[in-house]
This record gives sequence, structure tokens and C-alpha cells, in this order.
Amino acid sequence: MKKNLFNNSVKILSKNVFRFSIETLFLVLAILFFFVEPEIFLNKEEFLNGTGLYFYNSLLQANAAILAIVGVFFIFRIQSLQATIEGNYTTMLMTCVNDYERKYYNNFRNHSLEEKILDVEKGDYNEEYHKYIMQACINNIKILQATKYSIIYPSVILIVAVLVNAVGVLFSNYLHMQGSQIEIKIFLINTLFQIYCLTIVLKGILSAIKN
Repeated sequence: MKKNLFNNSVKILSKNVFRFSIETLFLVLAILFFFVEPEIFLNKEEFLNGTGLYFYNSLLQANAAILAIVGVFFIFRIQSLQATIEGNYTTMLMTCVNDYERKYYNNFRNHSLEEKILDVEKGDYNEEYHKYIMQACINNIKILQATKYSIIYPSVILIVAVLVNAVGVLFSNYLHMQGSQIEIKIFLINTLFQIYCLTIVLKGILSAIKN
């Protein structure tokens, strides 16, 4: 039990360290981009009116599409895991030979994850193969929880990206009036933010697949 808690703590810490590193890198590059003279990358006389509208509108549509695809992927993943867990419960109940076992496994089904782990550790079951089914159920529940956890942050980041680009669409003309240098700097920072979003989304998907 203590070993599992330690392993989970290590995994959570490693994820937080990775996220902090990525966010720190993003902030550092954003600050550098803000102070870099954009003429290095683009001739400001060729920066036409309306470019910002197309830029933000394209990113807005792309982020919305990615959010929808990610949502569908995680929905199917979660439904698949829930079906597997229900299959574990059904198998246990179908193999019961008396009312005592049915009551015991119904109670197991209604227990929390911590209580389920204790049920397996106590060994209060009649058949050894039931132990393997119970353990498989616990493992699937852990995977389900990890999958739900892995979708939260990417979803929040994508929603923020959608909102940022929606605001960009609304204020594209205003930003253009502030001058090409400011507008290009904002473009560069927003592009960097999009790369950060894709990194987080890919990490979340890979984490869900790995689990």
C-alpha cells in the first residue's frame, strides 16, 4: 500500500516538474520574443491590413478542431475503460455460487478504490481467480482515473487558446492600428503559445495511451 502511494507520488511529481519546465521555457521565450525587433523576421511594410484577422481566425478554427478531436478520443477511451470495469463486475457476479458471495461482490462494487484495495489485501473471497478479477478491476479503475486526470489540463489549455484567438479576432484591427512591431510580437508569442498547447495535448494523449 505504502509502495503504491510512493510510486503515485513520484509520477505526479514528475508530471508537475515537466509541466513547470515547459511553462518556464514558454515564459522565457515569450519575454525574448517581446524584446526582439521583429524586422529580423519580417519587413513591416509588407505586413498588410487583415493579416491579423486571418491569423487569429485560422488558429481559432484549428484549436476548436483539436479540442473536438481530443474530446472524442478521451470520451471513447473512458467509455472503453468503464465497459471493461463493468465486465469485471459482471464476471464476478456471474461466478458467484451463493448469496454471501453475491453480497460480498456487490459491496466490493460499491466500495471506493481504497476500500477495494483493502478488500483484496484482506483476502475475504472464496475463489482464488476472484482475486485476479478484483485486482484487474482495481487496475482498470486506476487507469480510468489517470486518463481522466490526463485530459483536464490539456482541455483547459485548449479552451484558453480558443478564447485568446477569439479575442484576437475581435481586436485584430485595433492591434493592427498599434503598429506592425507590436502586432508581430504578439503573433510570435501567440505562435509560441500554440506550440506549447500542442505539446501539452500530445503529452496528455500519450499518457492516456500509455496508461
